[in-house]
Order: sequence, then C-alpha cells, then structure tokens
Amino acid sequence: MSFYEIIRVRMKRKRDSFMKKQHKNLRFILKNLHSPRKLLTFVAMCGIIGGVSLFFGGENTSAFDLNSFRAGNIMSDAVMSDHNSMTQAEIQRFLESKVTCDPWGQKWSELGGGTRAQFAASHGVSLPLSCMPDFTENGKLASQIIWETAQEFRINPQVIIVTLQKEQALITDEWPFPVQWRTAMGFGCPDSTPGVCNDRWWGFTNQVRSGARLFREVLDGGWTNYPVGNNFVLFNPDPGCGGSIVNIENLATSSLYRYTPYQPNAAALAAGLGSAPCGAYGNRNFFYFFNVWFGSTRREVMPNFSYSLLNVDGWSTTRTMAGTTGQGKRTSALKMTGAVEYGVYDQNGWRPFSNYGMVSGSVDSDSSIEMIAIKPTDNSYDIYYRTHNSGIGWLGWARNGEKAGTLNQNSAIEAIEVQVVKRGTQFSGYTGGGDALRASGSEVSAPVAQLSYSAHVQNIGWQRSVGENMVAGTVGRGWRIEDMRLSLVGLDGSINYRAHIQGSGWVNIASDGESFNNVGRGLRMEAIMVALSGEVTEQYDIYYRTHIQGYGWLNWAKNGEVSGSAGQGRQIEAIEFRLVEKGDNAPVSTHHPQSFMGDSSSIKTSDLSYRAHVQNIGWQNWVRSGIMGTSGRGLRVESLNFSLKTLFGEAAIFCTAHIQSIGWDTEVADKCGTSGLGLRMEAIRLSLNDTLSDKYDIYYRAHVQNIGWQSWVKNGEEAGTTGKGLRVEAIEVDIRSK
Repeated sequence: MSFYEIIRVRMKRKRDSFMKKQHKNLRFILKNLHSPRKLLTFVAMCGIIGGVSLFFGGENTSAFDLNSFRAGNIMSDAVMSDHNSMTQAEIQRFLESKVTCDPWGQKWSELGGGTRAQFAASHGVSLPLSCMPDFTENGKLASQIIWETAQEFRINPQVIIVTLQKEQALITDEWPFPVQWRTAMGFGCPDSTPGVCNDRWWGFTNQVRSGARLFREVLDGGWTNYPVGNNFVLFNPDPGCGGSIVNIENLATSSLYRYTPYQPNAAALAAGLGSAPCGAYGNRNFFYFFNVWFGSTRREVMPNFSYSLLNVDGWSTTRTMAGTTGQGKRTSALKMTGAVEYGVYDQNGWRPFSNYGMVSGSVDSDSSIEMIAIKPTDNSYDIYYRTHNSGIGWLGWARNGEKAGTLNQNSAIEAIEVQVVKRGTQFSGYTGGGDALRASGSEVSAPVAQLSYSAHVQNIGWQRSVGENMVAGTVGRGWRIEDMRLSLVGLDGSINYRAHIQGSGWVNIASDGESFNNVGRGLRMEAIMVALSGEVTEQYDIYYRTHIQGYGWLNWAKNGEVSGSAGQGRQIEAIEFRLVEKGDNAPVSTHHPQSFMGDSSSIKTSDLSYRAHVQNIGWQNWVRSGIMGTSGRGLRVESLNFSLKTLFGEAAIFCTAHIQSIGWDTEVADKCGTSGLGLRMEAIRLSLNDTLSDKYDIYYRAHVQNIGWQSWVKNGEEAGTTGKGLRVEAIEVDIRSK
C-alpha cells in the first residue's frame, strides 16, 4: 500500500470533516512512518483494506460510475489473459504519462517537515528516489519487467499495472519510498496479518512475477479458495461486517478474490474512491483504475496472436507487419502464436502445418518461402492475410486457409500482414482470394509427416492428429490431457510411450498408435516418457516437452527421459514432440529450466511380468512385481515364463535352468524349466538380449529348500544350488536401469 499517497491526499483534504476527526491519527502516522509494521497495523485498523484506499491524488472520483461493478464478474478471462495488449514501448509511454517525478524532493512535503527532501532525510530515506518510468532492477526498466512477466505468464500487462497502483499507488506516486518497491504488488502481505510482509517475496521483479504467476495458476485451473460458483465473500476482514453469497462467473474473477479476498459493500461503492464503514477497497479500486485507464474489464477481446518471419537479419516483426519491404530480404520460415495453424511452401513443397509459436519452414537453409496458408482454430473469427513478394509487391488478401503468395514465379515472400475479425464481419480488402495467389505449373509434393500424435482432452475428447512441431492439448484453458496416441509415418521402427496417470501411477507402456486406456475415467495425465526403437534410432532422437498446470512449458526431455510431474497433483495440459536428426541441434527452451518436477523414485522405463508353474498348483497368475512360486509350503517350482517390454522396444529375457536329473537345460527366450514331468528346478540364470543389456540390468533371487531367500544376483549369475538336490520354491525378478 502507498501509505504516503494516502497521507498526502488526506493532508490536501484536511478541511474534510473525516480528516478533522483523524487529526490524532495523522500525528501517529507521521511519528511512525519509519516503522512499516506499526504503520501497516494502524492503517489496517482504520479500515484501509486490500489495496490503497480512501483517496488517490490526481484522479477524478466521478470519472467512472462504480455502479457497473459486479462482484461475480469483476474481469473476464479473455481480458486478464490478453498478454499482447501492450508492447514494452507502450507500457513505458503509459508510465511516463501518469507521473511527474520529484526524485530530489524539491516540492513541498504534504507530510510537513519542510520539503520532501527534508522529510525523507529526517526519516532515513536517501535521495534520489525513483518513480515508475525510470525505476530499474537488475538493469531492467520497470516497463521491461512488466512486459516480460506478462509474456511469460500470459497475463495482461494492464492487470499488472493496475495491481501496482491499487496496492502501492506506484503508477502515480511522485516520490515513492523504497518500502513500496519491495512490496510493489502487495504479494505476501495478507490482510489477516497487517503489517507483516513475508521477506521471501520482497523485490520488485519478485513481486511482479509472483502476482502474475498467481493469476495464471488460477486461470489454468489451479487451486483457488474462491472457485467458480457460489461463494461467501466477506465485506471486510472483520467478520462482524458480514458478507454475501457471490456467484463467481469466471476464473479471472476467482483469481482476483484469491489475491484480495473481500468485496466492496454498497457504501464502499457509493464512496467512489473514498472510504466507508466496514469497507474493503482492493477489488473496487482494481475495477476503477482498469476501466478509467484501459477500458472495460469485460470488453470483447480479439484472439491474441503474433507473427514473425525469418530473414537474413533474424526474426522480423512489427505491430502491423512481419518481414520487410523495399530491402530485397527473402524469408525462409514463419512462426505465429494464438488460435491459428499455419504452413509455408518453399522449394521442398508444403511444410507441415505448425501452431503455438512453432516454426514452419527452414531456419538453417537457403530455402525461400513462396506461399503461406493460415487457418483459425477458433470458429468465432476469420483470419485474413496477404504477402509481399519479391518483384511483385503486395498481393491480395486470402482468408481462412486459402493460399497466398506465388507458385513457380521465382518470387519469394518478403513480408506478410495478418488481420483477425469477428466471423461474419465484412473485411473491406477481401475480394474472394483470387488476387492473393499468382501461380503457374503444379506444386511440389508435400513431404510425408514423420510423426503423428493426438491427445484426449477434458471437455473436447480426441483431438485431430497433428504433426511434429505442433501442440496437442490446449494452452490457457486449464483443461487436462487424459490420454495420448503416437505413431511414426514412413519410418522403420516403433515409438513407445508411458504415462503417469492420476491415481494409477506409471501405467503400461503403449506403442505405435495405442492409447493408455484412460478415456472416460476423468483422470489427468501428469507425466510422460517417450522413446524410439528399431532402425529409426540410428537416424533420429525424439524430443518432447509438456505444459503443466502451475508451471507452463517445461524444458525439453528426450529419448526416454521424463517430462511433466509426479506427486504434485499437476495435470499436463499440452504437449509437443520433435524428431531431430542425429547430430542436429536440440530444440532450445525459453521457459522452465527443468523437464520434470517431483518424485523420481518410481520411474521405470520397463514393464516386466512373470509367472511360475508350481507343484500341485500349475501355472500361477502373471505378476508385475513380487514373488512367483510359494514359500513355507514345500512346493517345487517346475517352470518359468517371462514377458518384458521397454520404452526402447520389445525385449527378451534369456533363461536357463538346472533341472533335477537333467542338469542345465538349453538357454531360450522368455521361458525355462519343464511341466508335466514332476521335476524340480534347482537353479536359474537370467540375462537380457544384446540390444538392452547396455541399458538395463536384470536382478533375481531364489528361495531354496532348507536355505530360504538367497542374496540378489544379476546378469547371468547363478541363483539357487546345484549338486545338492534342493528345490527352488520361489523366485523374485527386477529390471533396473543402469
């Protein structure tokens, strides 16, 4: 909270009868300004709850009608998630427009004690002070910190700006003190413990990121103490002030109540930006400043999207165009964010369609894009686009997947423009798409997709299959992935994958288009590991990353590593795969540095099951772990069967047994011993086939007549006895990664 702003405004309005009553209180504040704990406690006692309240200097309290405040719908999800609403330059200009800084305290102090400089010196505050436009931390301007945080957590930067104002008045404060910066978003300063701010969250960047992360967690379906639906919300931290049932309509409003868990009562709304008995002001002031500064908190938001072309200078984009004109710079790749899918055509034909910021085209060759096609994935909107081609200039507009550019004209795309409009709205530049493409001859055949995958998503079901470099699942909706299917196309080999499922742990390994049989159970996928097997492993590595609840995109995992989380109750919401040729550069992550979060103790990349044929019992049921055979019953094991599957392909367990009256039998795959002959097994040796022996060890032990359980042995060593006539009564087997 900007206590100094409150004090200054109070002093300006000292003629007000309220201020006359508070004359003694002001003396207390001035005396204890050096003690934030005392000051916070006092302010909370005065009813200044959930953000800077009472008055805001320089703001016209009649500029906006607070009667439009709706406790159940303070802000829409779309507005809170509009992370491209401002560029960093626009944020900087806005901050500069809102304050005239007095860094050296040359103006008269509203708090008494002479000038602001004299007042600051008397309270141990060094000059110069920084205001929002010129404040820096770790070499970054506040505007850069706000913008980068907005992009990382996909939160509207205007939400961050307004939160900084309603918590500390930092946007309009001409001489903020250091304490305001270290608790800039009020994060870690709960109203339940006034005056106590957790130093874990101190620091401007830490505050901004922590606040934005909280908003994103709730928007992504994470925990909130005020879920969508009916909730009892207090009017004030004092329960005696009462509250009411609020039907919270969306996740954005839910996140605001998790941040500031009070609603304004009728008196607080009627007071404008003033105070009222039993008032709470955080959410009221948030609503006020957003509407006054940026427009409606419930306005319709066009889908967020951005686009960029790669040329010799790197990725090129502006607010209105990607690429360049008049410079002769051909482009080789396109990437876009937002609710669109897009593909490019170059000398090699149509590249696989991409989405969610993935690259379509080539980043490391001399290929040039000649055509593009862009399709919206949200049926509420139409997307229009046109290309600027070398030697031609701007062509006409195409729409919703139509081809734009040239074919066989030796004319490369240099720039593109894209526009999104609500479906059904007339777009004046569009004339049917015929002037968007200049073509002669036929297209080069498109390359065959080498990897195909599909996700079963909450509220959607099975999505259509997509190719590598594309995202399966959803981002920003908070919907869980429940199942997956993956396939290789045109490659010799298999793809094998295993998932960690809510309530089930690591389920059986699936391969080549199989699912995990988790549809219809309403259970989240939490982690996944994927690997190739067969000849394809000589040519490719497989990389994959997951977007998980509360963290966003994790780092890339590869070739059987785990991506996601375990033991944290976090759902996978989106997933992306890439096949990378051996020796090529790995994909680079700009998000979370880890690929897996949580408990790794249960991770296994193999599925082993086995069974025993036992005297007087016959074949027992297959088991995945534990004992086969019996102990304490004096029954002989006569024969064994094994089944082993790993992420790295089908495997074989070679077994040879020492049999009563026979000796060591011939080593064969996945079985050994006898049945129907009444002969005891006396010892065994187990080993893995050559293709897996460099990745795994096989451990085993035997329970032997008159001896009991022997020690574990591994990889072809002998378990049991020979030459003693003692039966094996039980066996236990385990596969362990090296």
